[in-house]
Amino acid sequence: MANGAELKVPDHLEGGVYANFASVWYTRSEFTVDFSLRPANDDLLEVARLVSRVRLPTIFVFELIRKLSVNMTDYEREHGEIPRFDDMEES
Repeated sequence: MANGAELKVPDHLEGGVYANFASVWYTRSEFTVDFSLRPANDDLLEVARLVSRVRLPTIFVFELIRKLSVNMTDYEREHGEIPRFDDMEES
Protein backbone atom coordinates (compact mmCIF):
# COMPACT_ATOMS: atom_id res chain seq x y z
CA MET A 1 0.00 0.00 0.00
CA ALA A 2 1.24 3.48 -0.86
CA ASN A 3 -0.25 6.18 1.40
CA GLY A 4 -3.36 4.08 1.92
CA ALA A 5 -3.85 3.36 -1.79
CA GLU A 6 -3.24 -0.02 -3.33
CA LEU A 7 -0.25 -0.02 -5.66
CA LYS A 8 -0.65 -2.06 -8.85
CA VAL A 9 2.62 -2.84 -10.61
CA PRO A 10 2.34 -3.86 -14.27
CA ASP A 11 4.02 -7.18 -15.04
CA HIS A 12 6.65 -5.57 -17.30
CA LEU A 13 7.80 -3.27 -14.44
CA GLU A 14 7.76 -5.82 -11.63
CA GLY A 15 11.44 -6.73 -11.94
CA GLY A 16 12.57 -3.11 -11.83
CA VAL A 17 15.89 -1.94 -13.24
CA TYR A 18 19.35 -1.86 -11.69
CA ALA A 19 21.24 1.44 -11.51
CA ASN A 20 24.59 2.25 -9.91
CA PHE A 21 24.69 5.94 -10.80
CA ALA A 22 22.23 8.82 -10.75
CA SER A 23 22.31 12.39 -11.94
CA VAL A 24 19.83 15.08 -11.00
CA TRP A 25 18.81 18.24 -12.80
CA TYR A 26 15.89 20.61 -12.53
CA THR A 27 13.73 23.23 -14.14
CA ARG A 28 11.44 25.72 -12.43
CA SER A 29 8.62 23.16 -12.23
CA GLU A 30 10.28 19.76 -11.82
CA PHE A 31 13.32 17.73 -10.85
CA THR A 32 14.58 15.00 -13.15
CA VAL A 33 16.56 12.00 -11.92
CA ASP A 34 18.41 9.98 -14.53
CA PHE A 35 19.31 6.51 -13.25
CA SER A 36 22.18 4.93 -15.17
CA LEU A 37 24.31 1.83 -15.29
CA ARG A 38 28.04 2.57 -15.33
CA PRO A 39 30.47 -0.20 -16.26
CA ALA A 40 32.81 -1.54 -13.56
CA ASN A 41 35.84 -0.73 -15.75
CA ASP A 42 37.30 2.57 -14.44
CA ASP A 43 38.59 3.41 -17.92
CA LEU A 44 35.00 3.83 -19.11
CA LEU A 45 33.71 6.20 -16.40
CA GLU A 46 32.36 8.63 -18.98
CA VAL A 47 30.17 5.89 -20.51
CA ALA A 48 26.85 5.18 -18.79
CA ARG A 49 23.62 3.67 -20.06
CA LEU A 50 20.41 5.39 -19.02
CA VAL A 51 18.03 2.82 -17.53
CA SER A 52 15.29 5.13 -16.24
CA ARG A 53 14.38 8.81 -16.20
CA VAL A 54 12.00 9.98 -13.48
CA ARG A 55 10.46 13.46 -13.46
CA LEU A 56 9.17 14.75 -10.14
CA PRO A 57 7.13 17.86 -9.34
CA THR A 58 9.16 20.15 -7.09
CA ILE A 59 6.62 19.87 -4.27
CA PHE A 60 7.27 16.10 -4.07
CA VAL A 61 11.08 16.29 -3.74
CA PHE A 62 11.16 17.04 0.01
CA GLU A 63 8.73 14.20 0.70
CA LEU A 64 10.90 11.80 -1.30
CA ILE A 65 14.05 12.90 0.57
CA ARG A 66 12.24 12.49 3.91
CA LYS A 67 11.10 8.96 3.02
CA LEU A 68 14.58 8.00 1.80
CA SER A 69 16.10 9.33 5.03
CA VAL A 70 13.69 7.35 7.21
CA ASN A 71 14.34 4.18 5.23
CA MET A 72 18.13 4.68 5.28
CA THR A 73 18.03 5.10 9.06
CA ASP A 74 15.97 1.92 9.42
CA TYR A 75 18.32 0.05 7.05
CA GLU A 76 21.44 1.13 8.98
CA ARG A 77 19.83 0.18 12.28
CA GLU A 78 19.15 -3.30 10.91
CA HIS A 79 22.23 -3.92 8.71
CA GLY A 80 24.92 -1.45 9.80
CA GLU A 81 26.23 1.76 8.29
CA ILE A 82 25.96 2.17 4.53
CA PRO A 83 29.44 2.72 3.03
CA ARG A 84 30.02 6.09 1.36
CA PHE A 85 31.63 6.48 -2.07
CA ASP A 86 34.35 8.70 -0.55
CA ASP A 87 35.23 5.95 1.95
CA MET A 88 35.44 3.37 -0.83
CA GLU A 89 37.78 5.53 -2.95
CA GLU A 90 40.23 5.99 -0.02
CA SER A 91 40.60 2.20 0.46
